[in-house]
Amino acid sequence: MSAFICNLSHVTALAVYAARNRILGRDDALGIGEMLHAENVASVNYRYRETTRPDFRLCGWAAFHPFSRVQIVKAARCLDYQSCEHPGWQKCDACRLLAAIIAGDDDSLPGYEAAEWEITPLGNAA
Repeated sequence: MSAFICNLSHVTALAVYAARNRILGRDDALGIGEMLHAENVASVNYRYRETTRPDFRLCGWAAFHPFSRVQIVKAARCLDYQSCEHPGWQKCDACRLLAAIIAGDDDSLPGYEAAEWEITPLGNAA
């Protein structure tokens, strides 16, 4: 398995979605983004024995883009996949938050295959 650090627009989209929908009772997009990013970095560091430090900030473009539900679900699955390498993943709040975003939806959602795996500023994420 390989892993990469998701870009700031990807994490921002998920953090803002979670905050707007008060997923797990949380409504602080910056705090959610910092948590998600830190776990993603920890996973990549663990996998590749690196020492990258988390450095999250909200991406303005992604914070205000109207992402579709299917795009958010696919992005949450991507971040979950990129963040699951370290031993503490299954018990952390970031894992629970992503699971709550994904809950009830699977890859049979209309548009799932066309949705972007990683949300990028230049991508066509709907």
